[in-house]
Amino acid sequence: MFAAFYHNWIILAFLGPLFWTVSDFIDKFVLEKHTVGIWDFLFFFSLFSWVCLELLLWVYGVPPLSEQSIFAVLLGFATTASFYLYARGLMVLDTSQAILTFKLVPITVIFLAFALFGDPILGHEILAAFVVLAGAAFLFVSFDAGKFRISAGILWMFAAVGSWTSIFVFADKILDQMPFEHYMVFDTFGASLFAIAVPFLPKARLEIRRALRDLGPIKLTWFFANTLTDFIAQVCLKKAFSLSTSAGLVSIITQVQSIYGIIAGLALTLIFPATFHENISIRTLMRKLIGTLVMIGGIYIAFFGI
Repeated sequence: MFAAFYHNWIILAFLGPLFWTVSDFIDKFVLEKHTVGIWDFLFFFSLFSWVCLELLLWVYGVPPLSEQSIFAVLLGFATTASFYLYARGLMVLDTSQAILTFKLVPITVIFLAFALFGDPILGHEILAAFVVLAGAAFLFVSFDAGKFRISAGILWMFAAVGSWTSIFVFADKILDQMPFEHYMVFDTFGASLFAIAVPFLPKARLEIRRALRDLGPIKLTWFFANTLTDFIAQVCLKKAFSLSTSAGLVSIITQVQSIYGIIAGLALTLIFPATFHENISIRTLMRKLIGTLVMIGGIYIAFFGI
């Protein structure tokens, strides 16, 4: 049964965002309850990537080295580094609101691929960009005292989206020349190397020392769960893209993560109000839902036209 799931890109395209949503809410919880700061968060996230790497090596073996493998390692390292931007935004935003910014990735990928590799841009993709940006403006820009305002948390998330867009564009090109299994091993190795590099930063080193003094089984358990769910999400989504003949359709299906995030935020706030504090007012929920549907509509136009 597992093998059937692993080779069904539709199931994987729905499962990936589900695991990523779980990981995002664990991120928020860990940042608020179990870390000294962001460097502490990134260090332990990367540290547990070594466990994921061992699992991949056990399943796939050691892949051969090539020029592409070096780039895959660098992309894995860059992905973990980009989580600094994501964590800065997540510390001040609702988790479900942070998830909504991910809707910008498919559109920005189209334009970055054009800028870097000359991939063609069609008329309906330009229209789609305007639709997605309209949905983003509805969600993230407020009008207060006669001025348009956007929170610092959203700006950090936009920076993270820009980083992920670059990573996805280069990863897509590498996957054209390298088997999926080999890419995942090198990508995860790059993510693991971040735990070795980050202590060379003085501020990070101080945070990590403080974190190690108070290290306990509860923190380790949450970080393991966090890294594992993120790892499973990445495997599901990258495998879905490698199996499907339509990257656009996979991109559309994965937008269900916004719905997962809204539902999870509502449920967790109602069940665990002392731990999770999402804004679940009717007005906010409707705003998130409407903005999400507009942005998903724009992404649909980008890949399938009107």
